[in-house]
Amino acid sequence: MLWEWRSEVSKYKEKERWLRSLWKPQGDLKWALVYPNFYGVGISNLGFLLIYGILVEDKDIFVSRFFKWDGFPPLSLEEGRSLNEFDIITFSLSYELDLINVVSILKAAGIPPLREDRREEKSPLIGVGGIFPTMNPFPLFPIADFIVCGEGEEVIKEISNVLKASIGKKKESILRDLADLEGVLVPDIKEFTARRWIKDLNSYFLVAPLYTPLNQFGGALLVELSRGCNRSCLFCPVRQCYKPFRFVSLDSIKRSLEDVPKDVKLGLISSVASDHPFFDDLLNYLLEEGRKVSFGSFRVEGISEKLLMLLKSSEQKIITLAPETGSEELRKRIGKDFSNELIEEKLSLVYKFGFKKVKLYFMIGLPMEEISDVESIVKMISKFRGSFKGLEMVININPFVPKPFTPFEEESFLPISEIRKRLKVLARIEGAELRTDGLKVAQLEALIARGGVEVGKALCLLGDKLSMKDLRKYIDVDAYLHGRFGKPWRDVIKS
Repeated sequence: MLWEWRSEVSKYKEKERWLRSLWKPQGDLKWALVYPNFYGVGISNLGFLLIYGILVEDKDIFVSRFFKWDGFPPLSLEEGRSLNEFDIITFSLSYELDLINVVSILKAAGIPPLREDRREEKSPLIGVGGIFPTMNPFPLFPIADFIVCGEGEEVIKEISNVLKASIGKKKESILRDLADLEGVLVPDIKEFTARRWIKDLNSYFLVAPLYTPLNQFGGALLVELSRGCNRSCLFCPVRQCYKPFRFVSLDSIKRSLEDVPKDVKLGLISSVASDHPFFDDLLNYLLEEGRKVSFGSFRVEGISEKLLMLLKSSEQKIITLAPETGSEELRKRIGKDFSNELIEEKLSLVYKFGFKKVKLYFMIGLPMEEISDVESIVKMISKFRGSFKGLEMVININPFVPKPFTPFEEESFLPISEIRKRLKVLARIEGAELRTDGLKVAQLEALIARGGVEVGKALCLLGDKLSMKDLRKYIDVDAYLHGRFGKPWRDVIKS
């Protein structure tokens, strides 16, 4: 088994390209850093990579990366050690459904996922951070020994100092020391904290330590432009969970790229790239330097000739936009105030620059949505097909999922029967590829997003074979899907 695993993993490791060598086989504190999803997803998460870069530079910490591997037990990418050999195990949790992977990874390593079953002093400490626990830590209370709320660059150093000083101490004593840290929740000891956030992004090196063609950015090296968002989309938690909006200065961006070879593509990460106050100057710099780039996201309003020129020279094949709905009125009500005319104008510019494929994201089941709003998507696509002959369109349809710390946090997740009615309307779209995630997957995401302590317990008991039918034996599923438990996360995290 180990030989087969090493053969499989070597295919991933040999493709990694490091800006500087980091991994070291030393350190008394053994730390497992886990991204509970497949390698290609985890290696595309800049937060996970930045925390790894901080930990590995500490001479007293032996740190290894873990990912989800189908058909193999959880073994470290670096040297193939079992997860249960480590003193501390921390998970980076960005997506609600990855909580199921947290449970399955712990079980596969022979580690009880329920905290109450890890009373022995020799049991590893389990910590969790990321945007999901920053939105709603409750499902993690039965699982994690400690939970980090907010951004990790500062607090991870404080946590590591506590843990290094605590070697040999009893677990209860270590947890009480961790509870003294702002931004850290310790179930049963400290269940209220303020969200941590970095005051000055320019004080940190916000470039990934490695890049690989196996990441989700086409092999680009990830570079952070900003955090937070100054937009007001009512369905998105980014504004609240990462406030205030902060940006990396143009000078800092230039300095961070000085040692990056010109032939390395850059993946520029931000909530809305074009909201960077010096975005136009950044585009000029990237064009002058002959850099190839991809963007994590940009708004319809941010599309310009200069941006498209840069994307064209970067050999980008697909332009992605998120109209969210075909109805201008509904779009305005959910906080995205731009017209269908503007979307068509920007698509015309994309078409003029010779791009052959666009991806358009829409949501269905939004609060205040009528069937006529769904029909407006069909009309919009039909009009675009008539206007832009030969332009390939991929239409991504996703059900609206209510998220904590948003104005829509107490709205209902639309019943699957109603979502299916909307999909039947959208099936009338012709000449475009229609994609949607599984409806039951979205329903489970909605359940976990606003889940309570009993949701975490149920996931531990059921494992990755769970179904809604099974979950109903343990929890009031409908109450969670319809937001009837209020917004308890606001009493736990001062955001």
